[in-house]
Amino acid sequence: MNADESACKQISPYSYSYSYSRTISSSKIFAEESDAYRLSSLLRSLVLRNNPRAKVPDDKGIIRWCAEMDRAIRLDKRTASELEQVINWCQDDEFWQTNILSPKKLREQFDKLWLRMNRKPKWEPPTPRIINEL
Repeated sequence: MNADESACKQISPYSYSYSYSRTISSSKIFAEESDAYRLSSLLRSLVLRNNPRAKVPDDKGIIRWCAEMDRAIRLDKRTASELEQVINWCQDDEFWQTNILSPKKLREQFDKLWLRMNRKPKWEPPTPRIINEL
């Protein structure tokens, strides 16, 4: 029996049951210098700045956040710089700081956050003109 067959169990001649593990491998370690770790730590510190009693992972549990940030970089093709800008902006925004409390939510809302962050105001105050008196 090969590896593919061990994850698949035949229930009847026409249907199969697949079992996959969705747990994060404990062997996946993120170095403190990695972008995923740095961005996860940034988000955690800003969430705690806004709410010191927020439920955030400790140093040991941050691996899950790192894995999600790593997915944002690898799978979503976001740069560390883009993620950092959006994290800083959303945690300074009165509305978004209450909604983005984890890397998972950051990934889900990234496009919306990026557009809001880069949106120009609809109305700009007129610039004063200097009138030369003759």
